[in-house]
Formats: sequence, C-alpha cells, structure tokens
Amino acid sequence: RDRIGLEVGDAAPTQVKTGNVDAYDLYLKARALFQARRNLDAADALLADALAIDPRFADALAIRAAIHHFGGEYGAQFDDEPAARKQGREFARQALALDANSSLANGVVALIDLYDRIDETGSADYEMIFARFEQALALDPTNANALNWQGISYAYVGDNQRAAAIHRRCIEVDPALAACRSNLAIELIALGRRQDAATVVDDAIDAGAFPFSPAQMILLAELKRRDAFLLLSLNIDALKGFHKFNALYAALSAPDGDHRALGAEIKTLFAANKAASRAHVLLNALGDFERPPLIIAHWGDVLRPYRRSPEFKAHMRASGVYDYWRKAGFPPQCKPVGKDDFECE
Repeated sequence: RDRIGLEVGDAAPTQVKTGNVDAYDLYLKARALFQARRNLDAADALLADALAIDPRFADALAIRAAIHHFGGEYGAQFDDEPAARKQGREFARQALALDANSSLANGVVALIDLYDRIDETGSADYEMIFARFEQALALDPTNANALNWQGISYAYVGDNQRAAAIHRRCIEVDPALAACRSNLAIELIALGRRQDAATVVDDAIDAGAFPFSPAQMILLAELKRRDAFLLLSLNIDALKGFHKFNALYAALSAPDGDHRALGAEIKTLFAANKAASRAHVLLNALGDFERPPLIIAHWGDVLRPYRRSPEFKAHMRASGVYDYWRKAGFPPQCKPVGKDDFECE
C-alpha cells in the first residue's frame, strides 16, 4: 500500500502526457517556472488552468503536489501551510491514481514522505524513501526533479558525498533546474570543498539558474559573497520590511557569536510576513533553535552551533535519522557516543 493511501497496484496507468495542445502549452510554461524555482504561484495557476482543460493530466497534478508541499520556501504564498501540504498530498494521490507509472508522481510521493519525516510528522523508513526515488528513476532516468529530491534525501541524513554525485547528474540531465545547482554547492561546502562550491555558484549564475530562498542566503554567506548575498536578500519575501542586511550578513559570517537579538527581530518579522517554515533556517543560524531548519543547510559552518545543540540531537531522533544511522552507519561528521547517544562536528 502506498504511503498516501493509494493501492498502487490497483491504479490503471494511462498516458502521462496530455493529448490537449492547450493544456500541454500551459504545462510547459509552468514547468519552466518550476524548474527555475521562480514565481511558483504563477506556475501553480498555470497548472490549475491546464487541469481545468484536462483533469487527467498526471504530471500537472504531480508538479502541483510539489509546489504545495515546498513552494513556500521559494516564495509561493499559502495562507495555511499545513492545509497546502495536505492538498499537495491529495494532488500526489490523484496523480498516481491516474498513472502509477508516472516517474514524476512517484518522485513527489517519495519527497512528501521525506519532508514528513523532516517535519517530524511521518514514519516512513529512510530506506523505503530511497527505494521510492530509485523506483521513480527506473521509470525515467532523466527525471531531474526526482534526482534533485533523491540528492536532498541523502544530504539530509549526512551522506553529502552521495548527494553531490546525484546533484551533478541532475545538472547534466537538466541544466535549468536551479535547485540542483544550489544543493550541490551546499553539499560541497559540507564536504569542505569551498572552491568547488564557489565554481558551482558561478556556473549557476552564468546559466541563470540560481534560486532565491533563505537557504541560498546561507550558501552565499558561507562563500563570503557579500554583494550577492545583499542583492538576493532583497528578493526574499520572508524578509520584506527588513533593513539590517549588513548586520545579518555579519552575523552569519560569525556563527559562534551571540546574535539572538537580531534573531528575535527577524522572528517577529517572519510572523508578520507569514514566512514559510523553511525560512526558519535563518533563525537557526542566529541562535534560535526552537524549530529545526527543515532543509539540508544544517551541515555547513554557519549552522555549526545548531549542530552541536541539544535541539539538533532531539530533531535527529524525532525525524528518524538517528535510528537510520544506527542501522546504516554514521556519516563522517558524526559519531556514536556511548550506548545511546551521538555527536556531530
């Protein structure tokens, strides 16, 4: 039985692509925005229009599922984020019901299971999540989104070496998928390969494939790219009305300092701006560990204090990562301590 409640074996596969030219044209426009991780509200509206023309367009449903699940990280506006994620899960269920062999739909389901684990609300084994991504890629080895999400899954549990290899493959498959480039750079930083990470960022900017999100602010701070950091920060919806970007850059560049006052100011702003939960990685970097970062930036230097905190340990346990490590082995940056504890650098 599928994690979202669908009997996959009972679903009758149909043609993944639509036979309607107008619906497909809308889909292609939406997909271009989705791959760039830009204007995801507009992308979602285009997909809704495509589905109004062809309600059986499985890939359009699959992308809507992804947008509703993580679009807030890239500026998509949802009044109720949990409700949006619930709707995203329903879109994924519908997509698989229409085509159980849709690579994109299978990839989205694996992603949803992964994010549910990261959010501490799910129970899927990481091995099962990894296997579902493999299933999606067996159906279509050129599914760049499944490659990106598979890479995220390995990076999240600390296997940055494998994640980096997957994201390099993703860039080869689709150079326009911006998230693969930034994720690769984040993983290279975690591996101590800063010059390689800087090259990846330069190539991404040259290709016009660099996304806008708080995670990229962390990335640019890690690379000491002050001007790029300031320009990107002005485009982050969660920081609308903020006027201390130089102070924020300085704080992120000195992770061992006490930046809780600045963090408290930004936390108040996030509440006013209805910031997506994944924007809270900035608060983690400023010493507020109340909520976990929910993205893969936690292995870099900027989040080192968080990584050494009791809150990080609690999150790794609650998200099932610690149990996974005990079975599969600890990543190089972490080690077991005693019979039932661990620590990470």
